[in-house]
Amino acid sequence: MQTMRLHLASVEAEKNELHSDLKRMRELSQAEQLPADMDQEDIMHKLSHYDNTLRINTELETKLKTVELERNRLNSEIIKLRKELEAFDPAFFEEIEDLKYNFQKSVERNVLYERQLRELSRQFGVHVNIPSEHD
Repeated sequence: MQTMRLHLASVEAEKNELHSDLKRMRELSQAEQLPADMDQEDIMHKLSHYDNTLRINTELETKLKTVELERNRLNSEIIKLRKELEAFDPAFFEEIEDLKYNFQKSVERNVLYERQLRELSRQFGVHVNIPSEHD
């Protein structure tokens, strides 16, 4: 964005210089005092260059505005997300870690209990309906 601003400033300066030249040429032309060494081709080249500079200036201003709008949108989103994160203190994340650990231990205990239940079921001939791990 900074590069774009610098380029835009450069184009603006060139535009102002060309605009000043054009104004001076118009004044000289109206007074019929154009310099003898300045021909029509030179004037047309300067006018073409001026038009090109205006086009580039317009494109850069449009791009800059687009980038600024996107930056503002992202800044708003960052502010919103930061507000949401403020609700979560370190204790919250510690609690999440504790829950994950406790869940893993519960799963391990359940697997152990299911094995023991199957073993006891075989040992005593009692049918127990335990869902398989693939269900």
